[in-house]
Amino acid sequence: MENENQSLENEANEKKSKKDYFLPVSIVLAAVIIAFAVLYTSGKPADDNSTGISEDEKSISIAEGDYILGNESAEITMFEFSDYECPACAAFHSQIRPLILSSFVEEGKVKSIFRDLAYHEDSLFLSNATWCAGEQDSFWEMHDFIFDKESANGEAPTKEILVEEINVLGLNEQEFSKCLDEGKYNQVVIDKTKE
Repeated sequence: MENENQSLENEANEKKSKKDYFLPVSIVLAAVIIAFAVLYTSGKPADDNSTGISEDEKSISIAEGDYILGNESAEITMFEFSDYECPACAAFHSQIRPLILSSFVEEGKVKSIFRDLAYHEDSLFLSNATWCAGEQDSFWEMHDFIFDKESANGEAPTKEILVEEINVLGLNEQEFSKCLDEGKYNQVVIDKTKE
């Protein structure tokens, strides 16, 4: 009986010993694999077109006509790509963007540029409205108004609601309505969406 207990105890110790080595051996093996991957990739010459994207497509820059929010000489430029009818974009606008503005843009560390992504049904119309308001120096006010309406009730504002806002902002309603009805900036928005 004592031999049997001794044998079971030895067997248990042997299993425990194997378990004790499993984690360190796994870590060393993972480190070797990672080291091999790093050495393998660092030894390869850089392929400028390894992603299939041209150098022009890899960078984005401020374009003529972009509305800049914040200190224009700030070293960092934040490009926000967004759609006025996108629920996640509206959530970003109401929850995250205010933190970015107060912590970075208002402090003069970052300038912000909005790029339209007109993929939803009324997105092109709403983007055009911001550009039309921009003619009267109210791009950002219209931008915020549209997103605030989207966040509040989940619906895009109609032309009538946008015109009411123009009146609240004290802008010329006739100029705004004409610009909006003509779709004056539709092509600008479409071109920027493709960028």
